[in-house]
Order: sequence, then C-alpha cells, then structure tokens
Amino acid sequence: MVIKYELDHKDSVEFLQVLEVIHGMKQTALKVLLNFDGHPIEGLYRPEKTLRLTLDIRVPVPEELIRDICYTQVSEFLGWGVGSPAISWELKQGDLGVLRPFYSEVENLQHYHLTQEFLEKSNLSFWIKVAILDYITGVVDRNYNDILLVLPEHDIWRSPSLKKNEEQNSLMLNSGLSYHAIVVDSGLSFVNGTEFVTQSSVIRSALQNFPIPDEILADLRRIVPESMLLARLERSIDSQALLFFKERVSKILSSRIIL
Repeated sequence: MVIKYELDHKDSVEFLQVLEVIHGMKQTALKVLLNFDGHPIEGLYRPEKTLRLTLDIRVPVPEELIRDICYTQVSEFLGWGVGSPAISWELKQGDLGVLRPFYSEVENLQHYHLTQEFLEKSNLSFWIKVAILDYITGVVDRNYNDILLVLPEHDIWRSPSLKKNEEQNSLMLNSGLSYHAIVVDSGLSFVNGTEFVTQSSVIRSALQNFPIPDEILADLRRIVPESMLLARLERSIDSQALLFFKERVSKILSSRIIL
C-alpha cells in the first residue's frame, strides 16, 4: 500500500532546533523546539525512516505512524479531541514523519487504578469516548501509560475540538488540580475484525457493557459514506481496514453499549 502523507499545519509550524535525540527499542525520535502559531513549544518528531520494528505484525512498518494520525482525524471529526494532536510533517524535504506535542510535565495515569467507579467520578464522558474510539478504530494496545494528564498551562498545542470546550477533557483528581487528559500512541490500530481477542484496552475493559449516552451516539451517526472523514481515511488505510472500521461503527450504534 502506498501511504500518502498530507502535510498538516505546514504554515503554522516553524522548526527552530533539535533539542534531544531519543533512542528507543523500536525507533529513534527527535525532541524539537517549534514555533506554533507564535508559541514556542516542544514537539516529538517520529520520522518514518527510523522506525525499525512494529510491536504487532498486523500493523507493518511504517503504517503505525499514519494510523496514529488517522486516530486523531476520527477524534477531531467527531469533535471529541481526546487524542494528542498527531500530524504529518517533514523535518526537511523528503524526511516524512509524524509530529505531536512533547509533554515534559505530566502526571502518568498508570499511578491510578482504573475502576469504573474512578472513571465515573473523574469525567465519565471523556472515558466513554476513549473506549468507543479504541473500539471503532481497532486499537489493539491501550495501556495505562498511554493516558497523559497535563496541566492546562502546559497544554499550549490543543486540538481544535478541545479549544471549543475547555472542560470536556478535564479531570479533577484527588490532588485538587484539574488536568487535561490526553491519549497518546494510538498507532497500533485499524486492524481487521470486529472482535479483538488479544486486544489490551484498559478503558474498554473498565467500561464493558456500559450504556452510551444519546448525544455521543449522535456524534457517531455523522460517520456516513459521504463524510469527509471516510474520504480522508481511504487515502491512508487499505480498503479492508476501512471496511472493518465502518462495520465496528455500525455494531456499536446498534448495540448502544461499550463493546
């Protein structure tokens, strides 16, 4: 499959300098300093050419990067903004990859036990949206450390849908501080099938069979054959992956519960 990068925010993101080279097990990434709409912010740049392996054979290299962008596109289309903005970008001509904010000051959700009771008390609507997105986009690896808690003043690069409603992704924790909750690392996604026997998804597991509110179901009904979302996904994922995405949307609309 030919992956087509559609460069986003090309005019609003100005590269300033590389701050750090980050070597990981599967990829070398760059921590970069950017000028984003007049704000100096740090970003994490994952170039396609340094992605060495995938943690799931259903998502071949380098498609994980593009599928991370696709997850963001679905979230933005629905107006939910639950994922960290992940955009296609090139550090220099021909050096394509994915850029997202680098959050240097975060609270990591793996410190908390994600029970249904905790999710209901913190911000139930946000967690329901994460559970639905993880299902319809076929995320096969959602763990505690994929949820970052960022203080609002450190979350400069916010998604358009989050800007519309500052409170929709806010969590009030025992510390008394209100955080923005952000989902990251959603690239192991858009796999085939409507059931995921080997899927690890802590949010879906905690909310299994939970009823979905009508207003969230109304958002999902906007995913129709003629929508701009499907047209864009069609350029990035193969036809079979797109077919299963649409089947999962239909299945969750008919069941009206978290699957």
